[in-house]
Amino acid sequence: MGKNWRRGKSKNIGLTACNAIAGRLKADYLTFSTWDRVGKKYGVSGGLAYRVANGYEPRGAKARAALGFPVLVPAPACACGEVHLRKGRCPNAPKPTPPAWVTAAADLLACRERVAPAPVRVYGRGGKAVTW
Repeated sequence: MGKNWRRGKSKNIGLTACNAIAGRLKADYLTFSTWDRVGKKYGVSGGLAYRVANGYEPRGAKARAALGFPVLVPAPACACGEVHLRKGRCPNAPKPTPPAWVTAAADLLACRERVAPAPVRVYGRGGKAVTW
C-alpha cells in the first residue's frame, strides 16, 4: 500500500477477506482451468487473477472494484489535514518544550555572557604586553 493511500469505508479489509477473494479465484480456476478465463469472468487479465489468487492486492480502482476489494481513497499523511513533502514532525505542530536542565543551562550561559570578561594580555614581539 502506498504511503498516501488508505482504504475507503473499511479501514482494514482483513486477512480473511483477502483469503476469501483468493479462494473464490482458485475455485473458479478449478472450474475454468485457465487463468485467462477466470480473469475474463471478473473483467481483469488472467495474470492479475493469478497474482490476486496468490496474495497480491491490486492498486488500480477498476481491478479492485471488479474483484470486490474496497476502493482506495487519497488520504492526508498528517493529522493537520495537509500532505507534507518532508517526513517527520508536522511543521504546523507546536514545538516541544525543552527539558528543565536545558533551560537552566541556557540561563547560566546567558548570565556568563552578561558579565564583562577579564582583559586578556597578549605578549607580542619585544616582550611588550598588549591588553585586549
